Amino acid sequence: MKASNVIFDEVEHTYHLYGKKLQGITGTLIPHAIGQKYADVPDSILVPAMEKGKRVHGEIEMYLKGFEPSDPTDEFRAFKKWQLDSDIKFIQSEFIVSDNENFATPIDAIDEENNLYDWKTTYVLDLESLSWQLSICAYFNELQGNKVNKLYALHLRGIDEPNLVEIERKPNSEVQRLIECYLNDEPYVNSLALNNEEALAKIYELEKMLVEIESEAKRYKALKEQMSEFLTKQMEQSGVKTFETEKLKVTRVLPSETTTFDAKALLADMPELAEKYNKTSVRKGYLKLTIKN
Repeated sequence: MKASNVIFDEVEHTYHLYGKKLQGITGTLIPHAIGQKYADVPDSILVPAMEKGKRVHGEIEMYLKGFEPSDPTDEFRAFKKWQLDSDIKFIQSEFIVSDNENFATPIDAIDEENNLYDWKTTYVLDLESLSWQLSICAYFNELQGNKVNKLYALHLRGIDEPNLVEIERKPNSEVQRLIECYLNDEPYVNSLALNNEEALAKIYELEKMLVEIESEAKRYKALKEQMSEFLTKQMEQSGVKTFETEKLKVTRVLPSETTTFDAKALLADMPELAEKYNKTSVRKGYLKLTIKN
Protein backbone atom coordinates (compact mmCIF):
# COMPACT_ATOMS: atom_id res chain seq x y z
CA MET A 1 0.00 0.00 0.00
CA LYS A 2 1.42 3.34 -1.10
CA ALA A 3 1.89 5.77 1.78
CA SER A 4 1.78 9.56 1.48
CA ASN A 5 4.77 11.80 2.20
CA VAL A 6 2.77 13.76 4.76
CA ILE A 7 4.39 14.12 8.18
CA PHE A 8 1.99 14.08 11.13
CA ASP A 9 2.96 15.87 14.36
CA GLU A 10 1.12 13.98 17.13
CA VAL A 11 1.85 16.64 19.76
CA GLU A 12 0.56 19.61 17.74
CA HIS A 13 -1.85 17.42 15.73
CA THR A 14 -0.73 19.06 12.48
CA TYR A 15 0.12 17.77 9.01
CA HIS A 16 3.03 18.96 6.84
CA LEU A 17 4.03 18.11 3.27
CA TYR A 18 7.45 19.33 2.12
CA GLY A 19 7.25 22.20 4.61
CA LYS A 20 3.67 23.19 3.76
CA LYS A 21 1.06 22.91 6.51
CA LEU A 22 -2.04 20.98 5.45
CA GLN A 23 -5.50 21.10 7.01
CA GLY A 24 -7.40 18.21 8.53
CA ILE A 25 -10.93 17.45 7.35
CA THR A 26 -12.81 17.26 10.68
CA GLY A 27 -12.93 21.02 11.18
CA THR A 28 -13.00 22.02 7.52
CA LEU A 29 -14.57 19.85 4.81
CA ILE A 30 -17.02 17.87 6.94
CA PRO A 31 -18.67 20.89 8.66
CA HIS A 32 -18.70 22.66 5.28
CA ALA A 33 -20.80 19.76 3.98
CA ILE A 34 -23.18 19.23 6.90
CA GLY A 35 -22.64 22.11 9.34
CA GLN A 36 -21.19 22.05 12.85
CA LYS A 37 -22.32 18.82 14.52
CA TYR A 38 -21.90 19.71 18.20
CA ALA A 39 -22.27 23.50 18.24
CA ASP A 40 -25.01 23.34 20.91
CA VAL A 41 -23.45 20.60 23.06
CA PRO A 42 -21.92 22.04 26.27
CA ASP A 43 -18.18 21.57 26.80
CA SER A 44 -18.88 19.71 30.04
CA ILE A 45 -20.26 16.86 27.90
CA LEU A 46 -18.34 17.33 24.65
CA VAL A 47 -14.78 17.49 26.05
CA PRO A 48 -14.96 14.27 28.15
CA ALA A 49 -16.57 12.45 25.20
CA MET A 50 -13.78 13.60 22.87
CA GLU A 51 -11.10 12.57 25.36
CA LYS A 52 -12.72 9.15 25.73
CA GLY A 53 -12.79 8.72 21.95
CA LYS A 54 -9.10 9.65 21.65
CA ARG A 55 -8.17 7.18 24.37
CA VAL A 56 -10.05 4.31 22.70
CA HIS A 57 -8.48 5.15 19.32
CA GLY A 58 -5.04 5.15 20.91
CA GLU A 59 -5.62 1.78 22.57
CA ILE A 60 -6.78 0.17 19.34
CA GLU A 61 -3.85 1.64 17.39
CA MET A 62 -1.43 0.29 20.01
CA TYR A 63 -3.06 -3.15 19.88
CA LEU A 64 -3.01 -3.36 16.07
CA LYS A 65 0.70 -2.55 16.19
CA GLY A 66 1.35 -5.44 18.55
CA PHE A 67 1.15 -3.86 22.00
CA GLU A 68 -1.35 -4.39 24.82
CA PRO A 69 -2.58 -1.19 26.50
CA SER A 70 -2.44 -1.02 30.27
CA ASP A 71 -5.71 -0.33 32.16
CA PRO A 72 -7.79 -0.67 28.96
CA THR A 73 -11.27 0.81 28.50
CA ASP A 74 -14.39 -1.33 28.18
CA GLU A 75 -14.60 -0.24 24.56
CA PHE A 76 -11.14 -1.62 23.84
CA ARG A 77 -11.95 -4.92 25.57
CA ALA A 78 -15.07 -5.21 23.40
CA PHE A 79 -13.05 -4.37 20.28
CA LYS A 80 -10.38 -6.96 21.06
CA LYS A 81 -12.95 -9.72 21.57
CA TRP A 82 -14.76 -8.71 18.36
CA GLN A 83 -11.52 -8.65 16.36
CA LEU A 84 -10.39 -12.05 17.67
CA ASP A 85 -13.80 -13.58 16.91
CA SER A 86 -13.89 -12.18 13.37
CA ASP A 87 -11.78 -13.22 10.40
CA ILE A 88 -10.85 -9.60 9.59
CA LYS A 89 -7.12 -8.95 9.28
CA PHE A 90 -6.01 -5.33 9.46
CA ILE A 91 -2.94 -4.31 7.48
CA GLN A 92 -2.85 -0.58 8.31
CA SER A 93 -3.70 1.51 11.37
CA GLU A 94 -3.94 5.33 11.50
CA PHE A 95 -2.92 5.41 7.84
CA ILE A 96 -2.38 9.01 6.64
CA VAL A 97 -3.97 9.95 3.31
CA SER A 98 -3.91 13.29 1.51
CA ASP A 99 -4.76 15.16 -1.66
CA ASN A 100 -1.07 16.23 -1.53
CA GLU A 101 -2.09 19.86 -1.79
CA ASN A 102 -4.44 21.13 0.91
CA PHE A 103 -5.72 18.37 3.19
CA ALA A 104 -4.62 15.27 5.08
CA THR A 105 -6.34 12.89 7.48
CA PRO A 106 -5.80 9.45 9.06
CA ILE A 107 -7.85 6.34 8.28
CA ASP A 108 -8.43 4.42 11.51
CA ALA A 109 -7.74 1.05 9.87
CA ILE A 110 -7.60 -0.79 6.53
CA ASP A 111 -8.04 -4.54 6.16
CA GLU A 112 -6.45 -6.94 3.66
CA GLU A 113 -9.47 -6.60 1.36
CA ASN A 114 -8.93 -2.83 1.10
CA ASN A 115 -11.96 -1.96 3.25
CA LEU A 116 -11.69 1.27 5.26
CA TYR A 117 -12.76 1.45 8.93
CA ASP A 118 -13.54 4.19 11.40
CA TRP A 119 -13.96 3.60 15.15
CA LYS A 120 -16.81 5.54 16.79
CA THR A 121 -17.62 5.85 20.50
CA THR A 122 -20.42 8.42 20.15
CA TYR A 123 -23.85 7.75 21.66
CA VAL A 124 -25.37 7.34 18.20
CA LEU A 125 -23.78 7.03 14.76
CA ASP A 126 -24.06 10.11 12.54
CA LEU A 127 -24.29 8.27 9.23
CA GLU A 128 -24.14 11.38 7.06
CA SER A 129 -21.00 12.66 8.75
CA LEU A 130 -19.44 9.19 8.53
CA SER A 131 -20.31 8.98 4.85
CA TRP A 132 -18.47 12.22 4.14
CA GLN A 133 -15.52 11.37 6.36
CA LEU A 134 -14.88 7.93 4.90
CA SER A 135 -15.69 9.03 1.33
CA ILE A 136 -13.05 11.77 1.57
CA CYS A 137 -10.59 9.23 3.01
CA ALA A 138 -11.37 6.82 0.17
CA TYR A 139 -10.89 9.54 -2.45
CA PHE A 140 -7.52 10.59 -0.98
CA ASN A 141 -6.41 6.96 -0.67
CA GLU A 142 -7.17 6.36 -4.34
CA LEU A 143 -5.25 9.52 -5.28
CA GLN A 144 -2.25 7.83 -3.64
CA GLY A 145 -2.71 4.86 -5.97
CA ASN A 146 -4.43 2.51 -3.52
CA LYS A 147 -7.53 0.46 -4.14
CA VAL A 148 -10.61 0.99 -1.95
CA ASN A 149 -13.38 -1.55 -1.51
CA LYS A 150 -16.05 -0.90 1.13
CA LEU A 151 -16.42 1.63 3.97
CA TYR A 152 -17.29 0.61 7.53
CA ALA A 153 -17.89 2.17 10.93
CA LEU A 154 -17.43 0.10 14.08
CA HIS A 155 -19.66 1.46 16.84
CA LEU A 156 -18.12 0.90 20.28
CA ARG A 157 -20.27 1.55 23.35
CA GLY A 158 -18.94 0.26 26.67
CA ILE A 159 -18.89 -3.49 27.12
CA ASP A 160 -21.61 -4.03 24.52
CA GLU A 161 -20.74 -6.04 21.43
CA PRO A 162 -19.49 -3.64 18.72
CA ASN A 163 -21.84 -2.93 15.85
CA LEU A 164 -20.26 -3.02 12.38
CA VAL A 165 -22.13 -0.77 9.93
CA GLU A 166 -21.40 -0.43 6.22
CA ILE A 167 -21.27 3.23 5.22
CA GLU A 168 -22.53 4.61 1.91
CA ARG A 169 -19.84 6.23 -0.21
CA LYS A 170 -20.25 9.65 -1.81
CA PRO A 171 -19.20 9.90 -5.46
CA ASN A 172 -15.69 11.26 -6.03
CA SER A 173 -17.24 14.02 -8.14
CA GLU A 174 -19.22 15.19 -5.11
CA VAL A 175 -16.13 15.10 -2.86
CA GLN A 176 -14.23 17.16 -5.45
CA ARG A 177 -17.05 19.71 -5.62
CA LEU A 178 -17.10 19.99 -1.81
CA ILE A 179 -13.36 20.68 -1.79
CA GLU A 180 -13.73 23.33 -4.51
CA CYS A 181 -16.56 25.04 -2.60
CA TYR A 182 -14.52 25.10 0.61
CA LEU A 183 -11.37 26.45 -1.05
CA ASN A 184 -13.37 29.12 -2.90
CA ASP A 185 -15.28 30.04 0.29
CA GLU A 186 -18.58 29.16 -1.38
CA PRO A 187 -21.52 27.39 0.27
CA TYR A 188 -21.90 23.72 -0.58
CA VAL A 189 -25.32 22.52 -1.73
CA ASN A 190 -25.64 18.76 -2.09
CA SER A 191 -26.40 18.00 -5.73
CA LEU A 192 -27.63 14.54 -4.73
CA ALA A 193 -31.17 15.91 -4.49
CA LEU A 194 -33.57 14.33 -2.02
CA ASN A 195 -37.16 13.50 -2.81
CA ASN A 196 -39.86 14.06 -0.18
CA GLU A 197 -39.67 10.52 1.20
CA GLU A 198 -35.89 10.66 1.56
CA ALA A 199 -36.09 14.13 3.14
CA LEU A 200 -38.63 12.95 5.70
CA ALA A 201 -36.50 9.91 6.52
CA LYS A 202 -33.46 12.14 6.99
CA ILE A 203 -35.35 14.60 9.18
CA TYR A 204 -36.58 11.69 11.31
CA GLU A 205 -33.04 10.35 11.67
CA LEU A 206 -31.64 13.76 12.68
CA GLU A 207 -34.48 14.55 15.10
CA LYS A 208 -34.14 11.14 16.75
CA MET A 209 -30.40 11.71 17.11
CA LEU A 210 -30.99 15.11 18.76
CA VAL A 211 -33.54 13.62 21.18
CA GLU A 212 -31.11 10.88 22.18
CA ILE A 213 -28.22 13.34 22.65
CA GLU A 214 -30.42 15.67 24.73
CA SER A 215 -31.55 12.71 26.83
CA GLU A 216 -27.97 11.70 27.50
CA ALA A 217 -27.07 15.32 28.31
CA LYS A 218 -29.87 15.44 30.93
CA ARG A 219 -28.61 12.20 32.46
CA TYR A 220 -25.06 13.56 32.73
CA LYS A 221 -26.38 16.81 34.19
CA ALA A 222 -28.35 14.92 36.85
CA LEU A 223 -25.27 12.84 37.75
CA LYS A 224 -23.18 16.01 37.97
CA GLU A 225 -25.74 17.61 40.30
CA GLN A 226 -25.69 14.54 42.56
CA MET A 227 -21.90 14.58 42.76
CA SER A 228 -21.90 18.35 43.34
CA GLU A 229 -24.33 18.01 46.25
CA PHE A 230 -22.14 15.29 47.76
CA LEU A 231 -18.98 17.41 47.42
CA THR A 232 -20.73 20.48 48.82
CA LYS A 233 -21.75 18.61 51.99
CA GLN A 234 -18.24 17.17 52.40
CA MET A 235 -16.64 20.61 52.01
CA GLU A 236 -19.14 22.25 54.39
CA GLN A 237 -18.48 19.63 57.06
CA SER A 238 -14.71 20.03 56.64
CA GLY A 239 -14.81 23.83 56.42
CA VAL A 240 -13.06 23.75 53.05
CA LYS A 241 -13.87 26.48 50.52
CA THR A 242 -11.65 25.33 47.65
CA PHE A 243 -9.38 22.49 46.59
CA GLU A 244 -7.59 21.44 43.41
CA THR A 245 -6.52 18.31 41.58
CA GLU A 246 -4.43 18.00 38.42
CA LYS A 247 -7.54 18.32 36.27
CA LEU A 248 -10.07 20.27 38.34
CA LYS A 249 -10.42 23.19 40.72
CA VAL A 250 -13.48 23.10 43.00
CA THR A 251 -14.68 26.28 44.73
CA ARG A 252 -17.63 26.44 47.11
CA VAL A 253 -19.57 29.63 46.42
CA LEU A 254 -21.40 30.76 49.57
CA PRO A 255 -25.10 31.66 49.52
CA SER A 256 -25.88 35.30 48.68
CA GLU A 257 -28.80 37.61 48.02
CA THR A 258 -29.70 39.00 44.62
CA THR A 259 -32.32 41.44 43.38
CA THR A 260 -34.35 40.78 40.24
CA PHE A 261 -37.08 42.70 38.43
CA ASP A 262 -40.55 41.15 38.82
CA ALA A 263 -42.18 42.06 35.52
CA LYS A 264 -45.20 39.85 36.26
CA ALA A 265 -45.99 41.78 39.47
CA LEU A 266 -45.65 45.12 37.67
CA LEU A 267 -48.06 43.95 34.99
CA ALA A 268 -50.60 42.95 37.65
CA ASP A 269 -50.29 46.16 39.73
CA MET A 270 -49.84 48.72 36.93
CA PRO A 271 -51.18 47.26 33.65
CA GLU A 272 -51.44 50.70 31.97
CA LEU A 273 -47.77 51.44 32.58
CA ALA A 274 -46.67 47.97 31.48
CA GLU A 275 -48.75 48.29 28.31
CA LYS A 276 -46.77 51.39 27.36
CA TYR A 277 -43.56 49.35 27.14
CA ASN A 278 -44.88 46.30 25.32
CA LYS A 279 -42.90 45.39 22.22
CA THR A 280 -44.32 43.46 19.26
CA SER A 281 -42.08 41.23 17.15
CA VAL A 282 -42.68 38.72 14.37
CA ARG A 283 -41.85 35.08 15.01
CA LYS A 284 -40.42 33.04 12.17
CA GLY A 285 -42.46 30.01 11.20
CA TYR A 286 -40.96 26.54 11.68
CA LEU A 287 -41.58 22.82 11.36
CA LYS A 288 -42.69 21.12 14.57
CA LEU A 289 -41.38 17.55 14.71
CA THR A 290 -42.80 14.84 16.97
CA ILE A 291 -41.11 11.44 17.16
CA LYS A 292 -43.86 8.79 17.22
CA ASN A 293 -41.73 5.67 17.72
